[in-house]
Amino acid sequence: MLAATCACKNTKNQQENVQCGGPGIGIDLDAVEALSLPPLEDEVERDDFYVGLPEGWKVMSNEEYCLIVYKGTIEEDYLDGRAVHLVTVPADGVTPAGAIQEMVAGSNATAGEDVTIGATTYKTCTYVEDGRLMLLLVTKYIDKLIKIGVEGTDASDPEVRAIVLSMRLY
Repeated sequence: MLAATCACKNTKNQQENVQCGGPGIGIDLDAVEALSLPPLEDEVERDDFYVGLPEGWKVMSNEEYCLIVYKGTIEEDYLDGRAVHLVTVPADGVTPAGAIQEMVAGSNATAGEDVTIGATTYKTCTYVEDGRLMLLLVTKYIDKLIKIGVEGTDASDPEVRAIVLSMRLY
Protein backbone atom coordinates (compact mmCIF):
# COMPACT_ATOMS: atom_id res chain seq x y z
CA MET A 1 0.00 0.00 0.00
CA LEU A 2 1.40 3.40 -0.92
CA ALA A 3 1.72 5.72 2.05
CA ALA A 4 1.74 9.14 0.46
CA THR A 5 -1.42 10.58 1.93
CA CYS A 6 0.31 13.03 4.28
CA ALA A 7 1.78 14.95 1.33
CA CYS A 8 -1.33 17.03 0.84
CA LYS A 9 -0.47 19.36 3.73
CA ASN A 10 1.77 22.29 3.18
CA THR A 11 4.62 21.89 5.69
CA LYS A 12 5.03 25.63 6.04
CA ASN A 13 1.59 26.27 7.49
CA GLN A 14 0.12 22.78 7.97
CA GLN A 15 -3.00 23.72 6.01
CA GLU A 16 -4.64 21.49 3.45
CA ASN A 17 -3.39 22.23 -0.03
CA VAL A 18 -6.45 22.51 -2.25
CA GLN A 19 -4.47 21.98 -5.46
CA CYS A 20 -2.79 18.84 -4.18
CA GLY A 21 -3.19 15.87 -6.47
CA GLY A 22 -6.16 16.21 -8.73
CA PRO A 23 -7.43 14.45 -11.81
CA GLY A 24 -4.68 12.46 -13.41
CA ILE A 25 -1.87 13.62 -11.13
CA GLY A 26 -0.76 11.49 -8.24
CA ILE A 27 -2.23 8.30 -6.91
CA ASP A 28 -5.68 7.35 -8.06
CA LEU A 29 -6.71 5.40 -4.96
CA ASP A 30 -9.22 3.41 -7.01
CA ALA A 31 -6.54 2.24 -9.43
CA VAL A 32 -5.48 -1.37 -9.12
CA GLU A 33 -2.04 -0.33 -10.38
CA ALA A 34 -1.35 1.76 -7.27
CA LEU A 35 -1.87 -1.30 -5.09
CA SER A 36 0.63 -3.39 -7.05
CA LEU A 37 3.56 -0.97 -6.90
CA PRO A 38 6.44 -0.95 -4.40
CA PRO A 39 5.89 1.02 -1.18
CA LEU A 40 7.31 4.51 -0.77
CA GLU A 41 10.04 4.70 1.87
CA ASP A 42 11.11 8.35 1.60
CA GLU A 43 9.73 11.65 0.35
CA VAL A 44 10.79 14.98 -1.07
CA GLU A 45 8.60 18.01 -0.45
CA ARG A 46 9.32 21.22 -2.31
CA ASP A 47 7.44 24.50 -2.67
CA ASP A 48 5.99 23.37 -6.02
CA PHE A 49 5.47 19.60 -5.57
CA TYR A 50 5.82 16.51 -3.42
CA VAL A 51 7.08 13.11 -4.55
CA GLY A 52 7.54 9.80 -2.76
CA LEU A 53 10.53 7.53 -3.30
CA PRO A 54 10.73 3.74 -3.13
CA GLU A 55 13.46 2.12 -1.04
CA GLY A 56 16.99 2.90 -2.21
CA TRP A 57 16.14 6.01 -4.26
CA LYS A 58 18.11 9.17 -3.40
CA VAL A 59 18.15 12.82 -4.43
CA MET A 60 20.86 13.65 -6.96
CA SER A 61 19.88 17.26 -7.62
CA ASN A 62 17.16 19.55 -6.28
CA GLU A 63 16.96 22.83 -8.18
CA GLU A 64 14.23 25.42 -8.74
CA TYR A 65 12.31 23.66 -11.52
CA CYS A 66 13.96 20.23 -11.47
CA LEU A 67 14.36 17.37 -9.03
CA ILE A 68 16.52 14.41 -10.06
CA VAL A 69 16.28 11.19 -8.09
CA TYR A 70 18.26 8.03 -8.71
CA LYS A 71 18.86 4.47 -7.63
CA GLY A 72 22.33 3.12 -8.22
CA THR A 73 25.82 4.48 -7.81
CA ILE A 74 27.53 7.63 -9.03
CA GLU A 75 31.26 7.55 -9.69
CA GLU A 76 33.12 10.41 -11.36
CA ASP A 77 29.85 11.95 -12.58
CA TYR A 78 28.73 8.67 -14.16
CA LEU A 79 25.46 7.15 -13.01
CA ASP A 80 25.31 3.38 -12.95
CA GLY A 81 21.62 2.79 -12.38
CA ARG A 82 18.29 4.49 -12.97
CA ALA A 83 17.21 8.11 -12.65
CA VAL A 84 14.01 10.12 -12.86
CA HIS A 85 14.08 13.86 -13.65
CA LEU A 86 10.93 15.65 -12.43
CA VAL A 87 10.38 19.11 -13.91
CA THR A 88 7.44 21.48 -13.49
CA VAL A 89 7.38 24.70 -15.51
CA PRO A 90 4.70 27.22 -16.43
CA ALA A 91 2.94 25.97 -19.57
CA ASP A 92 2.79 29.47 -21.12
CA GLY A 93 0.52 28.20 -23.90
CA VAL A 94 2.70 25.16 -24.72
CA THR A 95 0.88 21.83 -24.96
CA PRO A 96 2.45 18.45 -24.17
CA ALA A 97 2.39 17.63 -27.90
CA GLY A 98 4.07 20.98 -28.61
CA ALA A 99 6.81 20.29 -26.04
CA ILE A 100 7.50 16.92 -27.68
CA GLN A 101 7.54 18.56 -31.12
CA GLU A 102 10.16 21.04 -29.86
CA MET A 103 12.30 18.16 -28.59
CA VAL A 104 12.00 16.24 -31.88
CA ALA A 105 12.89 19.33 -33.92
CA GLY A 106 15.71 20.51 -31.68
CA SER A 107 17.60 17.51 -30.34
CA ASN A 108 17.25 14.55 -32.68
CA ALA A 109 14.59 13.06 -30.43
CA THR A 110 12.14 10.51 -31.76
CA ALA A 111 8.46 10.90 -30.92
CA GLY A 112 6.99 7.83 -29.23
CA GLU A 113 3.65 6.32 -28.37
CA ASP A 114 1.60 7.86 -25.58
CA VAL A 115 2.18 6.29 -22.15
CA THR A 116 -0.52 6.08 -19.48
CA ILE A 117 0.44 5.93 -15.81
CA GLY A 118 -2.51 5.84 -13.44
CA ALA A 119 -5.14 8.10 -14.93
CA THR A 120 -2.68 10.35 -16.81
CA THR A 121 -1.64 10.02 -20.42
CA TYR A 122 1.79 11.39 -21.30
CA LYS A 123 3.16 12.42 -24.69
CA THR A 124 6.62 10.88 -25.15
CA CYS A 125 9.88 10.99 -27.04
CA THR A 126 13.25 9.31 -26.70
CA TYR A 127 16.71 10.77 -27.20
CA VAL A 128 20.32 10.11 -26.25
CA GLU A 129 22.02 12.34 -23.68
CA ASP A 130 25.58 11.74 -22.51
CA GLY A 131 25.49 8.31 -24.15
CA ARG A 132 22.36 7.23 -22.24
CA LEU A 133 18.93 6.63 -23.72
CA MET A 134 16.37 8.99 -22.19
CA LEU A 135 12.58 8.78 -22.26
CA LEU A 136 10.69 12.05 -21.83
CA LEU A 137 7.08 11.98 -20.61
CA VAL A 138 5.10 15.24 -20.82
CA THR A 139 1.64 16.17 -19.56
CA LYS A 140 -0.12 19.35 -18.49
CA TYR A 141 -1.85 20.03 -15.18
CA ILE A 142 -3.74 23.30 -14.75
CA ASP A 143 -1.13 25.88 -15.86
CA LYS A 144 2.02 23.73 -15.57
CA LEU A 145 3.83 21.36 -17.88
CA ILE A 146 5.09 18.29 -16.08
CA LYS A 147 8.15 16.81 -17.78
CA ILE A 148 9.47 13.51 -16.49
CA GLY A 149 12.77 12.23 -17.84
CA VAL A 150 13.52 8.56 -17.30
CA GLU A 151 16.99 7.11 -17.80
CA GLY A 152 18.42 3.64 -17.34
CA THR A 153 14.95 2.07 -17.54
CA ASP A 154 11.54 2.72 -19.08
CA ALA A 155 8.01 3.73 -18.12
CA SER A 156 7.02 0.16 -17.28
CA ASP A 157 9.48 0.04 -14.33
CA PRO A 158 7.30 -0.37 -11.19
CA GLU A 159 9.51 1.93 -9.10
CA VAL A 160 9.38 4.67 -11.74
CA ARG A 161 5.60 4.30 -11.92
CA ALA A 162 5.37 4.54 -8.10
CA ILE A 163 7.40 7.79 -8.17
CA VAL A 164 5.25 9.28 -10.93
CA LEU A 165 1.99 8.24 -9.26
CA SER A 166 3.09 9.76 -5.95
CA MET A 167 3.66 13.23 -7.40
CA ARG A 168 1.46 15.98 -5.94
CA LEU A 169 1.55 19.51 -7.32
CA TYR A 170 1.16 22.60 -5.15
